[in-house]
Amino acid sequence: MEFQKLVKQLKELNLPEDQHVVVGSGALAARGMREANDFDVLVTKQLWDRLASNYKVEITPEGIENINLGDIQILGKGSVFSDENIADLQTLIQTAEAVEGVCFINLPYLKKFKQKLGREKDLKDIELIDRYLANHG
Repeated sequence: MEFQKLVKQLKELNLPEDQHVVVGSGALAARGMREANDFDVLVTKQLWDRLASNYKVEITPEGIENINLGDIQILGKGSVFSDENIADLQTLIQTAEAVEGVCFINLPYLKKFKQKLGREKDLKDIELIDRYLANHG
């Protein structure tokens, strides 16, 4: 999916800036490293509760709570990105980097989450992150 279309879809949701952060491949797309098919978004409990009262909460086969809003996935309980041993949500929001007016997880934290996931695609993403950080500091 084209990055600009994902940005537009997310902005149309009017989520409070201080209550969400885009994680996963969206953060790579924001920096031109690779395409993203969707945006995975972490939100505060307050915002989750508001969204969950208006939209259907699904549970993925991996046991992750998820609110599917087209190409925007709001991640709930069970997401690796909720692992506070790596970073709590407020830290992720406070250290996020804005691109096109959207807050994306910073790359060092994304790398830690990708290392924990350890899937083949995550290992490839880690290589992209390392290369990007080496060239952009």
